[in-house]
Amino acid sequence: MNETFYSLLDAVREAAVRAGDTAASAAYLAGKKADTLYSGAKLRCRILEREGQVRDALRQVGEMVYATHIGQPSDSEVLLEKLREIDTLKAEIAALELESGTAARMRTCPICGAEAGEDDAYCRQCGGKL
Repeated sequence: MNETFYSLLDAVREAAVRAGDTAASAAYLAGKKADTLYSGAKLRCRILEREGQVRDALRQVGEMVYATHIGQPSDSEVLLEKLREIDTLKAEIAALELESGTAARMRTCPICGAEAGEDDAYCRQCGGKL
């Protein structure tokens, strides 16, 4: 009877060790995935920040061009500097997208040029078939 009891205890101990190892492995993998997701989210936030800066700079360029149109010319050096700033921001966005892997997944609509997701069948902007 004692031997049966001890072998049963050994089997329970081995099962507990295996369960503990499995739980530790799952926790490790979950931590790695969370870290990957966090890093991706940080990169996406940086991309969105740069895109906002581009929109703001484009608005400022538009105001300068319109001021010129209504007879209040803007300083061409200021305009040129703003255009260079936009080029720099767009280059940063492209580098961040490459780093995050979103550049390869992004597609554009052949009709309106809007960005489309990898799995989109239709454009979210104009409804055109991708």
